[in-house]
Amino acid sequence: KISNADIKASGDDLNMIESDSLDYVISRDNIEHYVNFLKALKEWNRVLKNGGKLGITTPNDEEIDSLRLDPTHKHAFNPSSLKTALELIGFEVVESGTTIKGWGFYIISEKIK
Repeated sequence: KISNADIKASGDDLNMIESDSLDYVISRDNIEHYVNFLKALKEWNRVLKNGGKLGITTPNDEEIDSLRLDPTHKHAFNPSSLKTALELIGFEVVESGTTIKGWGFYIISEKIK
């Protein structure tokens, strides 16, 4: 499908968006594709307002070997590993759960710094 997005850019370089200007960022099954996923998390933290929400869905490495199944995946996560990375960057996890049983999970976090 053709995207109707207002902005088309890589999520790890959102230089066209002001710092502390967004209420939410959604990363739907793409964080595993970044070479440097920490750069993306830092960029999402930069553009979010304090208290802004970040929603991420990704395959769960505890359930499935997505690195083997999809060669475009650069990283594999489980809820604990992604929570640790989010907290390192300045997010607080407020909710997490399963998206598809045996495949993926979601985490919703809030920018705290």
